[in-house]
Amino acid sequence: MKARKYKYLLRLMAVIILVLAVMTTLFTTLFWTRSFEEIRKGNETYYEKLLDSLVSHFDREVIRLRDYAAQISVDSRNADSPFWEGAASYRENAYWYFEAVRELKDQYSRHRVSECGIYYYDLDSIITKGAKQTREEFVVHTLQAGEGQRQEIDALFSEEQYQPMRLLYGTTNTEENVDGEFLLGYCTTMGKNKDKVMILFVISAYDFLETLDVGSPVEGVEYYVLDQRADRILLAMGEEPDPARLAGEDAGRRSGGMRQRVVYRSEESYLALSFVLCLTEDSLSENIAVFYRDMQQRMIWIVLFMLCICFLALYVEYRPMRRILAELDQEEGDEFTVIRNALDNRQAILKEQELLIMDLLVNHLIAGIPVTEEQLKKLGMQSPASHYCVYILEGHILLTGELEQFTREMECRFSIRLFAVDLQGANSNVFITFLADQDTEGMESWMREWFQRRLGTQWALYAGKVVDGLDEIRASFLDCHEKRKEQEEARKAIQADLDALRLKEEQQRKKKEDILAYLAIHYRDPDLSQTQVADAFQISNYTLSRMFKLRVGVGFSEYVNSKRLEYAKELLLTTEYSIHDIARMVGFSSDNYFSRIFKANVGVSPTVFREK
Repeated sequence: MKARKYKYLLRLMAVIILVLAVMTTLFTTLFWTRSFEEIRKGNETYYEKLLDSLVSHFDREVIRLRDYAAQISVDSRNADSPFWEGAASYRENAYWYFEAVRELKDQYSRHRVSECGIYYYDLDSIITKGAKQTREEFVVHTLQAGEGQRQEIDALFSEEQYQPMRLLYGTTNTEENVDGEFLLGYCTTMGKNKDKVMILFVISAYDFLETLDVGSPVEGVEYYVLDQRADRILLAMGEEPDPARLAGEDAGRRSGGMRQRVVYRSEESYLALSFVLCLTEDSLSENIAVFYRDMQQRMIWIVLFMLCICFLALYVEYRPMRRILAELDQEEGDEFTVIRNALDNRQAILKEQELLIMDLLVNHLIAGIPVTEEQLKKLGMQSPASHYCVYILEGHILLTGELEQFTREMECRFSIRLFAVDLQGANSNVFITFLADQDTEGMESWMREWFQRRLGTQWALYAGKVVDGLDEIRASFLDCHEKRKEQEEARKAIQADLDALRLKEEQQRKKKEDILAYLAIHYRDPDLSQTQVADAFQISNYTLSRMFKLRVGVGFSEYVNSKRLEYAKELLLTTEYSIHDIARMVGFSSDNYFSRIFKANVGVSPTVFREK
């Protein structure tokens, strides 16, 4: 078999692939990608709000620390405060700082910071909650700043930086280590001598998170506080970042085929600080991207699996057609063309065989030539029926379309084989049925309903007897003719009776018209009687009376009187004749009888009728 026979199969496979591709594309474009794009935008909005919240909390904490430092400065102006004498007390009493330390520890430990202290510029000393230290000791031991950080921290404590009501900040971070601490100093004065001081706070990343009441950063998120002027990291809550990435305003990456924004930056701070939020590989966005990538891969596998299932189902369903094609010799066209050509050839062979069978049956019906089972088997009828019956439809010859429809419906409904022919010179169709049993009542009833529904009433169906052998089909046909002749003779007898009745009816109608014409001329004759009219037309009084009752609707006397009264009413209204004269003119011999009859029919006497 040549490959071109599988054109339909290839087209079907292409359609399946195209449909799945279109559905997958539409699903991915309209639902999947769009949904994840919405999720990505939602995540970006969430991280932007998270960063704004971080900035807001940091600014509030800076303001709270500033207010806290201002409160310390105000309290120091009280004579009872250990800070009242300030630097002068320290010069006079080397142990004065114990009271200052206790005051800081007992009264000013409300904020969660790593360290809180007061730096006296004149003394170059720092008093913290734990001890008094020189600036160098504080930098080395408390801040644990290395050699590379001391110069910058010394600059922060420089008196040149001092400016009343000024907030100073710095860091112990270096480019090599971002785990340092953030320093925040508030320049003010203290005590009665208004000593210049800087109230300072040391904030670590842990302290800041404690301040925000979050305990630990959001998973997959790192926070950084940078100096806007130098873009240096002052406080880091995360791993050591890539400086180039932190500097990017909209740094991003593509993961799982979806673009992610990984750096969020805000410079809306109370101080000249920049806040950066960075997403790591463990962030929610990254997890969503990984999920999106995994689902893409799974979708590809699902589509491939569906294709395999479709092709397998197509193969299973296509196997019968393949076997059919293998049995056909034609090689031109696709599968349906090959099958269509084979069916057309088969149909032509069947029609030829059916015509030959019809010739055998017609010769048998007309000339009595025997038909054998061997002849029918050679023409394609492998198992002739066990019973046969012939029907004749008279009065209508079925057209080709009607005959094909009738044959198809009969064979499908009753599982029989039907052969139909119209005998030349006769206005009839002959149906030869090959039956499985002798019961033909239901089939004959259906045939009559079918003809009645489509042909109206101008037809007659004759059924022959059911026979058992092929050589007896002609006997069933002749039986149809006998029944047809019997019904024809009965129909002719009925028609003769109908013609006789019609003639008699015509004669009676003619006689009625003659009698009425006779009465129209003689109804004014006073001697007119029913006997006179019956004799004139040579019928009996009974026949005349019965005819008037049946065909006119009234009796003879009533009809004549009605004619006379109509004429009398005309004379009463149009002439001056007397009642006596009018009675005589219309045919009444008695005035009293005329008046009685007139009043009985009209309702008033002739005199009253005239006066009206």
